[in-house]
Amino acid sequence: MNHHFRIYPKYLHEKNEEIKQLENKKQKLKEEIQTIEKEKIASEEKVRSSLKNARTTLVNIDIFVNTRDELESYGIHVEDIDKFARCLQWIRNYSNYDPFKVIQKFSDLKILENEIESKQKIKNDLQIDNKKLEGTKLDYETRLNLIY
Repeated sequence: MNHHFRIYPKYLHEKNEEIKQLENKKQKLKEEIQTIEKEKIASEEKVRSSLKNARTTLVNIDIFVNTRDELESYGIHVEDIDKFARCLQWIRNYSNYDPFKVIQKFSDLKILENEIESKQKIKNDLQIDNKKLEGTKLDYETRLNLIY
């Protein structure tokens, strides 16, 4: 029995060491679990944020597509966004988005363009008449020279 007493304290010591190691492992596992829980919460938050951003992006895409389709239904193509944006900027600066001011301005411009076109036609007709008169004048001068 004496032999058992010698083994027994050694055995107890070894088991105590194993218990300490297991408790250390248990503590490390608890810490890992806490870390993983925190990472899980952070990941879930990222997923929620990403889904929210994705929904926002889809809403923005829908708005853009609807706007583009609406503009194209009026024959306004928006492939060149820069030109389109400058046009809208001009409208805002000119009229603060007052459609009646813009319509009046374009109406005035159209009237002026029509007047310019009409005056240009009159000018062209007068130039043609002037050339005819120059030809007639030259013809009469030639006849007068022959008479003298």
